[in-house]
Amino acid sequence: MTTRTAAALALALAAGLAPAQSLRPRVAIVSASTYSANSQAEPRFTDPRDAIVETGLVDSCDIIPATNIGDGIGTPTLLDLMQYEAVITWSNQSYADGVAMGNVLADYVDSGGGVVVAVHSNTSANTNRFLEGRWQDPAGGYIAIQQNGGFNQGTPSELGERLVPDH
Repeated sequence: MTTRTAAALALALAAGLAPAQSLRPRVAIVSASTYSANSQAEPRFTDPRDAIVETGLVDSCDIIPATNIGDGIGTPTLLDLMQYEAVITWSNQSYADGVAMGNVLADYVDSGGGVVVAVHSNTSANTNRFLEGRWQDPAGGYIAIQQNGGFNQGTPSELGERLVPDH
C-alpha cells in the first residue's frame, strides 16, 4: 500500500459514515505547513490534497491553513470543521494557537468528526507545533500516539490499545 493510499484510507476511516447526501466523505487539511503567502498553490498543501482526492475515496479535500502567516486563517472554528467528516492536521510550522487548535479538534471529535494527526503535531521538538488544550486531556482519549515526547529512533514502541478490533 502506498503512502498516498494509506493516508486517504486513514482519512476515510476517520470520517466513518458519510452524510446521506454524499457517498464519500469531505476532508479538510488543517495544517500549519508553510510561510507561503498562498497556501492554495503551495505544494506542502496541494500535493497531499491531490493525492487524497486521486484515490477516489473522498468527495473533496479542502485546504485550511492554520497559521497567522500569509493567507492563514489562524485557528478554524468548530463550525468551519463541521462541514467535513474528517480532518488531517500536521505542523511543519507553528500553529497560530496550539491550545485553541487542540480545543477545537477535541470539540470536533466530540461532535462526531474524525481526526488524523500527522508529523510534527505529535513528534516535534518545537512545542509551538504541538496540539495542546483539551487534545492533551488523557480522559478525552484523543491521542493515539503519545505527544510531546519527541522521537526515539530504533526504540521499540507499541501503538497501544486498539479500540476497534482488526482495525
